[in-house]
Amino acid sequence: MAENRDALGTTSDKLASVTQAVTDSLGDVKQILHTAPTAFQNFLNIYQPAQGTLTGALAFNNFANTIQFLCGAVEAASRLGAKESAKLCVQYLAPIIKNRQVNFPPLGENLFVGAAARPNELTYSEDWLRPDYVPPHPDSPPTGDGTAPPAAGATPAEAPPPAADAPAPAQAAPTNPAEGLRGMMMPPGGGQ
Repeated sequence: MAENRDALGTTSDKLASVTQAVTDSLGDVKQILHTAPTAFQNFLNIYQPAQGTLTGALAFNNFANTIQFLCGAVEAASRLGAKESAKLCVQYLAPIIKNRQVNFPPLGENLFVGAAARPNELTYSEDWLRPDYVPPHPDSPPTGDGTAPPAAGATPAEAPPPAADAPAPAQAAPTNPAEGLRGMMMPPGGGQ
């Protein structure tokens, strides 16, 4: 104690000043603890992980009560007879505007529509449709699932038609919706 008297005194003075600063800003700390969860949840509501962006709709609060906005502006602009002019404004505009109160302009367009599913939520019906698919070498044996991928470099629309000696397609096998998405997309046995 005797050896560290100066260090302990300095540390306790600094601790007292920090404690005083926290006590002085206690109202601000309470405000942050009160508003931070709501602000964080609002951020989570506008974050779209599929696009990695922030999206949201701007709300113009003046459109929520248009009569009050317009007639309040008339009342504020008029000097004499402000109450009477505001009452006349409400009397004339109420029948017209009462059914047109909206929180934002109803434009009916969403110009920023993107992907609705994340890549890990996609299920491909055939492996060669996957973006990371690597076609097998031509000298390798067929996979045995009955479906050959299109020629390398060709898109599914440009794939060559099946050969004339190819077997006729088998009868459609029933799907099983009880097995979920996989049961509806690919029948048991791989469709063979």
